[in-house]
Amino acid sequence: MKIKQLREEHPNLGAEKIFPILEKYCKENKLQCPKPRTIARIISADPHKMRTFPQKIYHSGRIKPMKRQKVTRKPST
Repeated sequence: MKIKQLREEHPNLGAEKIFPILEKYCKENKLQCPKPRTIARIISADPHKMRTFPQKIYHSGRIKPMKRQKVTRKPST
């Protein structure tokens, strides 16, 4: 799948920026290109494989494990 390959080459690249690259690829191979919203749905449907987070590295070169911070949200009234 080309979207997955693009995401591996450019981690966290959004659907709007993937679209022109994918559109060019689809025209060359005579394929129907998905719209940006469809690309976003494909990315969000498989979050563990398509979404990556930046890595921090210790001074010794070891990768520091990162955890996503929880965002406090206002309660709905």
